[in-house]
Amino acid sequence: MNSEGLDLQFTDAALRTVSRIAYHINEAEENTGARRLAQLVELVMSDLSLDADEYKGQTVTIDEEYVLARIGNRVKEEVNEIPTSCPYLALI
Repeated sequence: MNSEGLDLQFTDAALRTVSRIAYHINEAEENTGARRLAQLVELVMSDLSLDADEYKGQTVTIDEEYVLARIGNRVKEEVNEIPTSCPYLALI
């Protein structure tokens, strides 16, 4: 993103949210470890990656709300079952 002139910042809450969702999905399905985390980060970043040139010179902050808005429906579509113990189940 930096090559496009986009300064990307992640809040601690955003990173924790992605990590926790990855953990819960790994618990419910095949445990792919860090690959699951990378997959979720890729989903969060997909819109920005495609349109990075439109954000040239700007700073974009990824927060918990942004994470849930970007991956919530995609996670529901791609994951067979999210465990009810996932604290983000009600939000996604």
